[in-house]
Amino acid sequence: MLACISIITVGCSSDTEQGSDGPPSADTGVMDANSTVDIREMDSPDGEEPNGRRDTSDDTADSVIDSEPDGSDVNPVGFTVLPPRPASCDQPGVNQRIPFYFAHADDQSPIVKWDRINGDRLTPNTRLGAGSISSRRTRIAQQSYQTCESSADCPSPLKCGASGLPGAKRRCTFPTSVEFVPGTAQMDYRPNLKDDSKQLITFLVDNTTSYVGQLPNEVSTRYGEDGNIDTDEDPRRSTDPRRKHREALKQFSDRLPGAVNEDNTKISLWYYGGTKRANTRAVARSSADRDHFRDSVTLLRDWVSNELPNLAPRPANTYQAMLRAINQDLSLDKYADHEKFLFVVTDSPNEVYDSSATRTRVMNKLQEHNIRLVVLHIDAQIQPDALRDLPSYWKDSPPCESDADCANFETCRRAQKYPEDKSKSVTESTLKHCMPAYGDNGRLGPLEPYADMACRTRGHYLYVNDPQKLIWYAKRLPFMLDGQWSVEAEVSAFDEQLGLEGGYYRLSGVFFGLLGANLASTLSDVGPEGQNFDTRPLLRLQRNDDQ
Repeated sequence: MLACISIITVGCSSDTEQGSDGPPSADTGVMDANSTVDIREMDSPDGEEPNGRRDTSDDTADSVIDSEPDGSDVNPVGFTVLPPRPASCDQPGVNQRIPFYFAHADDQSPIVKWDRINGDRLTPNTRLGAGSISSRRTRIAQQSYQTCESSADCPSPLKCGASGLPGAKRRCTFPTSVEFVPGTAQMDYRPNLKDDSKQLITFLVDNTTSYVGQLPNEVSTRYGEDGNIDTDEDPRRSTDPRRKHREALKQFSDRLPGAVNEDNTKISLWYYGGTKRANTRAVARSSADRDHFRDSVTLLRDWVSNELPNLAPRPANTYQAMLRAINQDLSLDKYADHEKFLFVVTDSPNEVYDSSATRTRVMNKLQEHNIRLVVLHIDAQIQPDALRDLPSYWKDSPPCESDADCANFETCRRAQKYPEDKSKSVTESTLKHCMPAYGDNGRLGPLEPYADMACRTRGHYLYVNDPQKLIWYAKRLPFMLDGQWSVEAEVSAFDEQLGLEGGYYRLSGVFFGLLGANLASTLSDVGPEGQNFDTRPLLRLQRNDDQ
């Protein structure tokens, strides 16, 4: 039986807060003796045996270099695995980078390069490497949320099995080994190894009424096929009616002081919604409308509680907003030597086509200024027939001929045009344009543009189907800023010979951090305490014919 760690596992943390503005609950990383994971009880898919393996290569030989900085004596008590990213963003396949962090017993701060465990310094690929992490009962499953009753319901080679711990729902899965590659361990983000190292954290929050199911004014005040305007909030199309995304920001703020060096960290908060870059604004004022950073990282909670305005009935101009936050804050010459993170919180794709604010332009700016992009994307289930086509999405965009011209979540079709006069009928655009295409489950699915930009900036794309899960991530993300390690791994199920189609899959299993005793991070459809949200991260697979 393996004991769970409360900061790191679904079954050992309490992530059921109902929007409390009070202090964080006890999610500290201390061992919970009443919560255990028995990997022997985890169901195998029909007709299959578990195929998880531990990398037994010896890459933890001690190596002390006199010129290395002197770290702290630490005792690891927490271990968290974060969503993987492809080792190659151009050809996501077998090789994936698995990010993780360890927490220190004294104050839950992240354990970093050159800290000491029992007198041994943590140096990449010597004291901490591929042999410092292992996995068991790992499987990949279809990204779809559909369940199965038997393997007859699954496309080959997938089989019907539980997606994680006992009690997890049965989905179409496939056992996979996760082999950690020796010599590939690294610290991904760590600006504070030296006293003068500094970092910037910018939050950019979609502040539109799509969370509560209200359409933008550009379509809500016009007449639909039923002959009516549609200006009310409608639960059929709401993605986060209880504003869990704001609670997640508060939880992030509560943990940030213990996760980073406050003396060397600045933070800013922006919100957006509209059809112009000027609709993107920072909550902190600046006389020149530049440099909205503040030194106190605890300000984020106050800003979210008191400074964010009411949600606006406007489209989400995400790309315009990203460029404005970069240009006004993150790209300033005075911060050229800072580590930079841009967190984007949204429930939609970019909804405003602007030839001067395209995905390519955003990507170029992110890379030019070495900014890590972290996207928190809510894709809650809605009823797509309650939506309307937004002119801002398609009106100025280039036409398309087929779905091949569109992003992975779009389809090529004519857009609906809504009249201002009740006596007139809804018509269609003359040309076809790329438009959002919701699946049978009422979701767009993972957005390739966001995932690709996060990959190329060595950031994260965090896709959730339930806004409550944002809180689960918010409690952990602060520790990755200064403490994220990663190691490359080979996911055997993605071998081309097995025939899995390109797309998105979910990873389940139990991962072990071998720097201390009883350190486990569980990725599962349902945790031991019965949480009903999915903590399995996405894996992205691309085949040559998908390009």
